[in-house]
Amino acid sequence: MPGCGFAGTSGLERGRVFRSITRHGKVNGKLGAQTVALVVKRSAATAGLEPTNLAGRSLRSGFATSAAAAGATERSIMKQTGHKSLPMVRAISAMARCSGRMRLRWWGSGSGSWVVIRFCCRKRAEPSRIERGTVMPLDLKYFTLGIDEKVARITINRPRLLNAMNHDAVRELESIVDLISESNGIRLVAVTGAGRAFSTGIDLKDLSSGKIDVAFHEPWERALRGLETMDKIVLCLIHGYALGGGLQLALACDIRVSTPSARMGLPATNEGLIPGLGTLRLARHIGIGRAKQMILSGDTITGEQALQIGLVDHLVGGDQMTDEFESFIGKYLQSNSEGCRLSKQLVVDCFDLDFDSFRDRYMDLQEKAMSSDDFQEAMTAYREQRKPRWK
Repeated sequence: MPGCGFAGTSGLERGRVFRSITRHGKVNGKLGAQTVALVVKRSAATAGLEPTNLAGRSLRSGFATSAAAAGATERSIMKQTGHKSLPMVRAISAMARCSGRMRLRWWGSGSGSWVVIRFCCRKRAEPSRIERGTVMPLDLKYFTLGIDEKVARITINRPRLLNAMNHDAVRELESIVDLISESNGIRLVAVTGAGRAFSTGIDLKDLSSGKIDVAFHEPWERALRGLETMDKIVLCLIHGYALGGGLQLALACDIRVSTPSARMGLPATNEGLIPGLGTLRLARHIGIGRAKQMILSGDTITGEQALQIGLVDHLVGGDQMTDEFESFIGKYLQSNSEGCRLSKQLVVDCFDLDFDSFRDRYMDLQEKAMSSDDFQEAMTAYREQRKPRWK
């Protein structure tokens, strides 16, 4: 990726550059008069971080390797580097968590000023937690996770509470998303809910009793962004209810399949809350006018209505929903070449980049697609007049 100029850019624009680091792998740019050099290996492990500065002094708290430690990580970076921009600090700590074993070094000083940082990832020594279709066990209470060859199946498993999400459930979801993201063998992710609902979102009982506070939202949004940007195609099956966080989760998936009678909406305003980044994703899917109407009123709509406005992509019969959902899994596996997965990455970026940046990213990814084994297989299959067999 070419050098990115940071001078004079807004915090939002800088945030976009930092988000692109985990996708592109390397960015060299300038912020004010200082140079920023970052090298990130996206597939590295998420443990064993040991950041140090040039004098060899470790940051006191190190970097977080779990959602629970994220807030402490960000506060530590702000305090010890003197950097006051929380969004930028969060970008750094997020990169640290997703980018594996690495060293952090910085040059420069000054309270409130940007400190030049260099990340260098080390090659991971220990094996991946997902190897050749075998999943090393996660300690899961609120979800189940299964791997069937190229398909990862995530099931929200709190049926008695209509799959409502509490703090621990959100941490589990983030761990699952991180785990799946590490595997090169998984091509598709299927998300479902046990029992009578997909998910009713935040656990209102815990919320009303004070067990859920603002710290709930950061790992939740990281988990959704992980689903949204991972190099897998993510499908979900909506039935019963997809309310609040349940609909937010569905919006982070690539393909939404629903029963006609399912009820979905973002009623957070009825609890005096903002419906998360559903405020961003819903408008992208159905337009700002319809999104405002749904969010400000808190109204719900049916799966059939959702199909009409582009909120869901396919309808399945209530009695046969599982079998029909499996047929859609098969459909999207058939088209799941590397070119398909790279196309997802471009569509995810389509509203965030200007034309020239988007074109440059497209050219980089098209070059990657044309040098892939899947492209060679497609050309061979064309010559042999057969369907391609993707790796």
